[in-house]
Amino acid sequence: MDPSVKLDVMRIGLQAKFSEPAMKLALMATADKILLEAAEHDPFWGCGCSMYSDRILRKANWKENQICKLLMKIQSELKQ
Repeated sequence: MDPSVKLDVMRIGLQAKFSEPAMKLALMATADKILLEAAEHDPFWGCGCSMYSDRILRKANWKENQICKLLMKIQSELKQ
């Protein structure tokens, strides 16, 4: 599947999920922190590092982390 299609589908789902008041509150509570999906075997949606590995401590080791990039974008949009 084309990555742009995957991103669009996930964005739509996340926008629906975080339109719910409790979920919106949870997302907004992360404030300006960098979000990271520690998915060792999923370098597209996650960072490609295990949460138990020292590699996760260095941003240079992270892969795409697309799910969290979408979450941070949605959070920014909700602030406005």
